[in-house]
Amino acid sequence: MSISQKFSPPNASKITSYSDGSRSKKNADSFQKDREILDQITLTRSVALQMSLRVMAIIAAPSSKDRDVSIEEFNAYQEKYLKTLGLLFGKDNILDLPQDKLDWIRQIASQDGELRQRVLSCGERIKSLGTRLAEGNIPTYREASQFYEAIFPATYESMNVITEALWGDLELKKGDIDGARQTLTSAFNDIRKISTSIRLTAINASVEAARAGDAGRGFSVIASEVKTHAEGIQAATDNAQSVISTLIN
Repeated sequence: MSISQKFSPPNASKITSYSDGSRSKKNADSFQKDREILDQITLTRSVALQMSLRVMAIIAAPSSKDRDVSIEEFNAYQEKYLKTLGLLFGKDNILDLPQDKLDWIRQIASQDGELRQRVLSCGERIKSLGTRLAEGNIPTYREASQFYEAIFPATYESMNVITEALWGDLELKKGDIDGARQTLTSAFNDIRKISTSIRLTAINASVEAARAGDAGRGFSVIASEVKTHAEGIQAATDNAQSVISTLIN
């Protein structure tokens, strides 16, 4: 850029197109989806408990009709439980999530190999009981008690660990964004200080050129251009910070 060219800030119309709230809404929608997924994982604890209670109800049912109702309820809870296991450890995208979000969930959930195996073993035990009930083979009270002892405590602990890890990772990412915001703000402030210093220097130079009369006329033009550049740099910096703030908020 030659000294005679004006420094112009980025096109304002392009910048304002980012500030219509669509990016913030996208981030809010993404967070809402994350929360819904984490809620589903957390509720698996309750699902495990309800399945155990339905097994007891199947055994204690006063009639075949009541037993069939309890079996249907068990099957519904079984489907919910296995769906969550598919989300955490499966290969298919059962919830039609973005692939990066699905990979993130499964990476966090599979960090502890022993925990993963414990939950998958619970899933196998649940499916085995479901098959047995479908064949009309009703468990005993002792078997129902063993089912509860095997499923509920393991599920409760595992889902706590997984959801806490997922929430913790979300907070960490938020912290990274906050740190980037602070770094950028500091950099923009430094640029503004430099721009202000250049502008003051140009003003002083203009004053000195005016005192020099005709001999300083050319220098006065240069000083004016430098001042214009400094103002352009500050305007561009303000616009850039506005854009980036919109993108990361």
